[in-house]
Amino acid sequence: MTAIKSSQLDFVVNVMKDFKYPWLFAGGWSIDLGIGKVTRDHEDVDICIFREHALEVLLYFSEWTIYVAIPGEGRLELCQTLKDLDPPRYGLHLHRDHDFIEILLTDRSEDNILFRKNHHISMNYKQFVQEDSLNRKYVAPEW
Repeated sequence: MTAIKSSQLDFVVNVMKDFKYPWLFAGGWSIDLGIGKVTRDHEDVDICIFREHALEVLLYFSEWTIYVAIPGEGRLELCQTLKDLDPPRYGLHLHRDHDFIEILLTDRSEDNILFRKNHHISMNYKQFVQEDSLNRKYVAPEW
């Protein structure tokens, strides 16, 4: 399968190159990476990071402006402390000049990834994490 070439993906790989914790492409890009072709224009790039590394995210992106999405309210609040990320909050919008990345904090318990809306639904880590021919990790499209 031919690897997808995308300046959006390259940008995120470059931004995340020194982040020491697991992260994966998510959202629409995970579907495209899973099927091996671009199916549509993507307005942004979503990435998945495990909630246990939320503090590291805040520290790593300290030069960026970070907002947290408030579930069910359709609004964003400035994210300044780890407390601002308590569940059910999970979506971060990171801005730096014209750059934008969305981070989806994802819960896990040992080797199981927990579905955000119902923790009784889970997927094994080895199923959840997929990788393309360029070693870019992405969320299993069926998730």
